[in-house]
Amino acid sequence: VGITADLLNALDGKEFAVGTDVGSLALDAVAAAKLASKNADVSVSLENITNAEETAAGKVVIAINITANGEELLPPDESAENGMLTVTVQYKKGLRIDQVAVSYLAEDGTRETVNVIDYDPVSGLVTFETAHLSDYEISEVNYYTYTELNGGAYITKVDTAIAGDVVIPDTIDGLPVIRIGAYAFENCTGITSITLPESLAKLGKYAFAGCTSLEAVIFAENGALTEISDFAFKGCTSLKAV
Repeated sequence: VGITADLLNALDGKEFAVGTDVGSLALDAVAAAKLASKNADVSVSLENITNAEETAAGKVVIAINITANGEELLPPDESAENGMLTVTVQYKKGLRIDQVAVSYLAEDGTRETVNVIDYDPVSGLVTFETAHLSDYEISEVNYYTYTELNGGAYITKVDTAIAGDVVIPDTIDGLPVIRIGAYAFENCTGITSITLPESLAKLGKYAFAGCTSLEAVIFAENGALTEISDFAFKGCTSLKAV
């Protein structure tokens, strides 16, 4: 999608969005002002570059590029000083938001996850935020290992790749989540907040131990929680609110 310098100047640094046949891309005010400062026509692209192997694995890969005078707007660093992008693209239908992961390959070769801010299970539309221009992989994940207990789900272990603002699902495979076991979330250092389901009755010992980025724990109003075992939040050095 091409955007002229005149149009960018007329927008006067206001946030705006563009749409393509792949999805939509919204730029915040900082990113819009950055573009306008180039005083040049700009090219914005959102492409599906998924190959056959990735399709077979249930993945979708999206390439995001924004250039002005041949220069990328947002370099692939860890800073949002050049603005933020909000991207909405199509993925599978019928999942939970915690089953949808979005990541990109950082310059050091590690795969970094980004925050999925919305997922519509009816349409399959995924919305995520990022400060980087890159190729993004959207995939289905299941972070939770559980056993059935008294007609409910007892979470025994969580993949440490889980990150961001985590909303523990009300149900897993149709079973209400009633218990989080000892050490279940241990060393999940990428989690910044946890929202507990209404059905949860017990937190086991050291359930969130070592979650060093965890800042907030959100309890359900009128929830079933009656027991928080010893040291459930031991080592959560960033915890500010419970």
